[in-house]
Amino acid sequence: MNVKIESLNKVLVILICLFYILSSVINTYIPSILKLVQVITLVFTFLLIPLSLRKNEKVYLFILFYAFLFLLLVPYFYSGAYFNSLISLSFILNVFMGFILWKEFDYSYSLLRIIFTINCIALVLETFFQTRFVLVSEDYDNSTISYLYKMGIFSAPKNGGFFILSVASLSYLRKDILILILGFVFSLFTGVRIASVTIGLLLIYILLSYLSKGISWKNMLFLIVIICVCCFALNAFFAENELVLQRLNTSLQMEDSSNTERFYFWKAHWNYFWSQPIENVLWGNSAMANFAIGNGPECAFLDILNRAGILVLLFFLSPLFFILISNIHHKSNLLILIVLFSVLVSGRFAMGFSEGVIYWCLIFQLLSSCPQISKSSV
Repeated sequence: MNVKIESLNKVLVILICLFYILSSVINTYIPSILKLVQVITLVFTFLLIPLSLRKNEKVYLFILFYAFLFLLLVPYFYSGAYFNSLISLSFILNVFMGFILWKEFDYSYSLLRIIFTINCIALVLETFFQTRFVLVSEDYDNSTISYLYKMGIFSAPKNGGFFILSVASLSYLRKDILILILGFVFSLFTGVRIASVTIGLLLIYILLSYLSKGISWKNMLFLIVIICVCCFALNAFFAENELVLQRLNTSLQMEDSSNTERFYFWKAHWNYFWSQPIENVLWGNSAMANFAIGNGPECAFLDILNRAGILVLLFFLSPLFFILISNIHHKSNLLILIVLFSVLVSGRFAMGFSEGVIYWCLIFQLLSSCPQISKSSV
C-alpha cells in the first residue's frame, strides 16, 4: 500500500470514528451534517477498499465481496422500498468500515484509545456531577433508567457498554492492561452487565499471564496504584449506585427478571422466524418480527436472522468458525472468541455502529493471525 493510500485511509479512519462510532455526539451538536458526511464516508470507503487490498488477501476479498453482494441483493426480497429496506442491513456496513480500521490498525487503536479516555471522563462527570454530553435515546430518557445506566458520550448505555467492550477486546490483543482495567471499571458505570463480566474474564487472564512471566517492581507498583485508584472509584460509584451492584450480582442467575425476559424473547423470535415462508427464512423479514413480538430479540444472531435471513447469518458466522478452528490450541485467542460468542448471544453486539465497526476490525485482526492466512500473506 503506497503512502497516498495510507494517508487517505487515515482520513477515513477519523471520519468513521467521528461520524459513525461517535454519531451521538455529532447528532447532538451538529446534526445537520451527520447524514451527508456519513454518505461521503461510505462512498470513499467503497472506493478505497479495492486500492487497499493486496493480491494475496483472498480471504478478506471473499468476506468483502459477499458482504457487498448481500447488501445489494437482500433488499430485493423485501416487500418495502429498496432504499428503506437497506436501513435494516446497516450492520453489514460495519464490515467495510472495520476493514479500513484494520488496514490502519495501529493508528485506529491510538484514536480509539483517545475516544475511550474521553468516554471514561464523561462517565465520571455524568455519575458524580450529573452532567450529560449527548442527547439520550427516548428509551432511556427517564429518571429510573438514568439512575441505573450511564451514557457517557453515547445515546444509550448498551452502545457505550459495547463500545467499551470492543475497545477492551482490542486492548486484550495488544496486551494493554491499563485499558483493560479501565474498561472493566467503566463498563460497570454503564450498567451493561455482559460487558463487565466478559471484560473481567479477559482481565483475569491477562493479569495471570502478566504475573506468571515476572514483572519489575516499578511495573508492579504502577499496577497496584492503578488497581487502588479503580477500587476507590468503584467504591464511590457503588455507594451512590447500589442498584447496579445488585444487578451485577444476579447477572448469571437464571431467575433474574432480565434474563427471564431475554429467554422469552429468544424463544418468541426463534419460533416466529421458522413460521415464515421459505423466502423470509432465506432472506429475512426486514426486522418485522420486532413489530409482531413487540421487542427485539436481545441476541445478535437472532437479529441477523430477522433482518437478513439464514444465508447472511452463515456469512456472519463463517469468520468466527474459521478463527476457532485455526486457534483451537491457542488459549489466548480462544478466550476472546468465547467472549465474542457470549456477548453476541446475549445482546445485539456488533449490530450498531458504535461497536460493530470495531468488532469487524477485531475480526480482521484475528484472521490475520491465523496460520493459514498469515503464511499466505508473506
